[in-house]
Amino acid sequence: MALHLTDCMDFELAWEEEEKRYPPEIFAQFPIDRETFVHRGKALPSIGFADDGRSIGGSFYDGKQVHLFVIADYHGKWGTLIGAWVDWTFSWADSMELRVEIENQACRRFITKLNARYLNDEGIYAVYLFSKENLPRRFQNRRPLPLMQAA
Repeated sequence: MALHLTDCMDFELAWEEEEKRYPPEIFAQFPIDRETFVHRGKALPSIGFADDGRSIGGSFYDGKQVHLFVIADYHGKWGTLIGAWVDWTFSWADSMELRVEIENQACRRFITKLNARYLNDEGIYAVYLFSKENLPRRFQNRRPLPLMQAA
C-alpha cells in the first residue's frame, strides 16, 4: 500500500460509492443529481486520497463544513493520511460542526478519537463540534505531507 494525497477529490467515485450505500428509494430523495454533484464538487476546495494512484476517497469543504469520504475497502486502513486530512480541514476554519450518520459507529468512534465533541442528533445525523484546539497532541504542529497531482 502506497497511500498519498492528491490535489482534488474524485467526485465521480464518491457518487458511485454513495449510490451503493443507500437503497434506491432513499437515494432518489437526495436533493441533487450525479451531474450536478460532480460539477459543483469540482468547483469546491477538495483533497483526494489515493493508493498507488487509485482514488480511495477524499474530502471537500462546502463553505460550512468539511465532508469526508473513504471507500469501504479502506475504512480503518487510511491512517497514514489522517494527520494530513486534519491539517487540510483546519486550513478552512479552527472549528466546525461535523455530521455523521447515527448508524455509522465506525466513523463516530473515529471522530471521537480526534476529540470531536458530541452536540446533538439532527434527523439521521449525530452532530459533533470538531475543534483544532481539542485535537490530540499527535495531530498538532505536524509537518504537512506533499500533494501529488490527481490522474
